[in-house]
Amino acid sequence: MSDKGLRVLASVGLAVGGVFGMAGTFAPSAFLRGLAWGVDGVGLVMAGALLTLAFYRKGQDLVASGFLVFAVGEGRICACGSSGAAACGAGGVMAWERGRGKGARGRGGR
Repeated sequence: MSDKGLRVLASVGLAVGGVFGMAGTFAPSAFLRGLAWGVDGVGLVMAGALLTLAFYRKGQDLVASGFLVFAVGEGRICACGSSGAAACGAGGVMAWERGRGKGARGRGGR
């Protein structure tokens, strides 16, 4: 797949994640909220994985690793979100925050 194709698919995944994430926040029922947040998570995991590939191919390993950690954290949140396992969800949130570059005490992961 070309680099342009990766960027387009990653953009679509981020847009789907953003739209369905906001829709889930305002959903009137728990079922619709869970459905919207499930689609949101899948879009963000796909975008994170594709952005990992795109930046790795460009030789920007640090940026690629950040997107990889973000995708793994978001995937873990999606996998554990409906089960109610607090420890599993907390581990996903920690990885997700680390992928965003917000390390301990907000110092950019240093």
